[in-house]
Amino acid sequence: MTVEGDLVLNGGTFEVMNAGSEVYVSGNMTLQNESVLVMTQSDTKIITDGNFIVRNTKANNLKNGVIEVKGDFTQERSGDNFRLIEAEENISKEKLPEVNNHKVILNGTGKQKISFETPTLIGSDNSVKERNAQFATLKITKYLEEYEVTNDLSSERIFEYLDEPQRDADDAFQFNNGEPYRIRRNLNSPLSDFELIYINGYIHALGGTDESGAVRNEILRYDINKNKWENAGSLNIGRADYASAAVNNTI
Repeated sequence: MTVEGDLVLNGGTFEVMNAGSEVYVSGNMTLQNESVLVMTQSDTKIITDGNFIVRNTKANNLKNGVIEVKGDFTQERSGDNFRLIEAEENISKEKLPEVNNHKVILNGTGKQKISFETPTLIGSDNSVKERNAQFATLKITKYLEEYEVTNDLSSERIFEYLDEPQRDADDAFQFNNGEPYRIRRNLNSPLSDFELIYINGYIHALGGTDESGAVRNEILRYDINKNKWENAGSLNIGRADYASAAVNNTI
């Protein structure tokens, strides 16, 4: 089935039936009002070249199949409409297909936005506090930090399992008391007593003292996506052991 332009479901049940069935939407796909989307058969797929928006008032029945989105993914209103998992405990990767085998793939070429108005809530120990809307499996074709995620992932869960590209050895996650972290690239040369400022998606290192004790005036910029430091200008004079701040994206 091919839909040229947008597909807006306002009511009734839209079921992707039979294994191997595929729905292609060249625009946006929106679930709203009292519509219900059903995907319970394996090897079924919805592909949308635009955004996928979930704002209907009823619970969708998504147990199997794949939704492939080239644009943004947005969930609004009640958490019931995209609540794919009911279990109060965390579900392991191995057990997840038995609980819910549905997958969303975000594989657009531009920067995609992911937004859940009513996500699952978690505690500081990653335990489930309240199940709401979330992906079962989210597959991404870039690293998660290359997407615009509006949710606070320290207290909100938007996926049970994340399938992302394999990272290089120096980009892989390590764990401390169960919390993930990554060791990032060092400065190109050692510095102390410098200032760090985050603006416009970059971390800036300003001034500081080098190994010889000289006070520096360089401004270095760290690109999070490229894991790389680069020169970004200079201070009018060398500075070390001082204070700085960012106001309106200006240092």
